[in-house]
Amino acid sequence: MMPFLGGIEGTANGTLILSVVAAGVYGIIVNLRPMPLRTAVKMLAVGALVVLTFVENGPALLFGALVLSACGDGFLSRDGDRMFLAGLFSFLAAHLFYAALFLGEGGGIDRAFADTWRIAVAAIMAAGALVLLALLWRRVKPALGLPMLAYVAERLPSTGEASEVL
Repeated sequence: MMPFLGGIEGTANGTLILSVVAAGVYGIIVNLRPMPLRTAVKMLAVGALVVLTFVENGPALLFGALVLSACGDGFLSRDGDRMFLAGLFSFLAAHLFYAALFLGEGGGIDRAFADTWRIAVAAIMAAGALVLLALLWRRVKPALGLPMLAYVAERLPSTGEASEVL
């Protein structure tokens, strides 16, 4: 049984399968040195979801968020501070698109705090973001600390949106 109408030969199902396969292949080659093939495979996993969103007439905000996420993956698969910053800002912008999408389509911020379990999920996600920040803080150059802090700070208020989809 496929998630979209038609069989494996259907565009939507085939695109989803391509995304999953690309993610699996990237998991195998993740430790290779940065090179164009590695970047292409990493971007293909999310890039296929961009195509899927377009083919299935998905929301424009989702399309934009996925495009920015694929770009962020591409930037972060390369070496250098500029690539790191470009990836960081791509994902920051993508998260703003996701937040707008979840707030608009997911019932708003009130729904995120309507149930105790949703509040608990949001708190766990916020705590996880803070732990990640603490772990990463020592590993980045001082000049990159402020952009990384801005990225994590942007994520903290939006943790509730993820619980809206649950």
